[in-house]
Amino acid sequence: MTPELQFEHYFFKRLLVDTRLPDGGQALDFEYPLEVSTAIELYPLLGDENRFQLRLIIERDAADLPPGAYQVEVEVYGIFRASGDQSQADKEKAVRLTGAPILYDAAREHLLAVTGRGPWPALMLPIASFVPEGSDKST
Repeated sequence: MTPELQFEHYFFKRLLVDTRLPDGGQALDFEYPLEVSTAIELYPLLGDENRFQLRLIIERDAADLPPGAYQVEVEVYGIFRASGDQSQADKEKAVRLTGAPILYDAAREHLLAVTGRGPWPALMLPIASFVPEGSDKST
């Protein structure tokens, strides 16, 4: 039996990690928990109605970040294949609900590795939900 969704691969298009250095006598503030914003976009791949490209953008608002904080911008893409025996809407829903957390976890691990070698403690992204507001979370 073919799974409803297969994860083919992912890649990072953009990764920005900027350390906010203190000016003179400013105290460091490692500010936990941190907040990020996310956005997802889904594109069908040309020539195959069962393959999709999911784009996930993760950003931390750079305004008013204290010294000791990381400014973060991540853009990661994933390629997914959905089972052909689903409706197009069900395929897209499966890719969004399953694919976005996969890409988010990949970004979390990548940022942990990069910031683990930085001047401040390693940055771990907070838990995020990609279930649309108002939808039944039990499905």
